[in-house]
Amino acid sequence: MLVRDGMTSPVMTTTPDALLAAVDDQMAERRVHQLPVVDAAGKLIGIITARDIGLAMAAGGFEKRTVESAMTTEPVTLRPSDTLEHALTLLLRERFGAMPVVDEQDKVVGIFARHDCLKVLSNVLGLEEAGSRVDVEIARPADELAKALTTLAGHDAQIISAILSNRQGRGQGARTLYVRLRTIDPGPIRRKLREAGLKVVEPGA
Repeated sequence: MLVRDGMTSPVMTTTPDALLAAVDDQMAERRVHQLPVVDAAGKLIGIITARDIGLAMAAGGFEKRTVESAMTTEPVTLRPSDTLEHALTLLLRERFGAMPVVDEQDKVVGIFARHDCLKVLSNVLGLEEAGSRVDVEIARPADELAKALTTLAGHDAQIISAILSNRQGRGQGARTLYVRLRTIDPGPIRRKLREAGLKVVEPGA
């Protein structure tokens, strides 16, 4: 998936000559914590955040101050064609709340925020569909992963999503396969996986 698949667009923007007090009201009304700042041509020139506004309030003279006096210039940006992995890495590493998304002319086409990450994750996991999850400990990914998927296919299980964790499981060197299935009773499928010699992790274990 790419940034264009998860970003919020269109996005509300502001201009450098806007009064901070007015922008503060707009952000509160829209329940956003940052706004891209654009020039007359719509090109990105900065970003103003709730933190920036809070610091400006504490400094005094807030009612007369403009966005330009408090915004962050040259913010880190994303392109619509960037991968979601790249966007997530930047958000985590830099601890950003959001990043503007710009096109080849540096015009703002969207914004990618932490809540967009949650929407993407929900979509990837298929959480909006009714179903249940089965966890399988995979000690030898080269053969056990194929065995688990083959067993699920043989049982005619309808897979909503399947993710192999990057973290080790309880066993030495083991990883966990998280499978979300379109069923409310995963019991029979768990039994089939055990019969195939796979280690099924019980709920709450």
